[in-house]
Amino acid sequence: MDQRMLQKLLADAQKGKKLLDKRMAEIESTTFNVSVGGNLINLSANGKYEILSCTISPDALADVETLQDLVVSAFNELVKKVQEEVQKVEASFVPKMPF
Repeated sequence: MDQRMLQKLLADAQKGKKLLDKRMAEIESTTFNVSVGGNLINLSANGKYEILSCTISPDALADVETLQDLVVSAFNELVKKVQEEVQKVEASFVPKMPF
């Protein structure tokens, strides 16, 4: 590989890294929302997995066990939503391998 090809390869890699960093910063500042139990629990978080808001309907307070299950479910769904978005961005930067 000659010097010019190597320099181009490195320049392309740096451009890709900058673009990936930009997309990841966009995800970190994006607000993700989930609702479970027919709107009994609503959670919002950013792409850094920081919870921004949590709304619990008074109707959910009658049964503590159900409330606990709904909170866990909402949190897990929110984490999954953020992870899926991160994976989409990362996958768009990885070359498709034939195997």
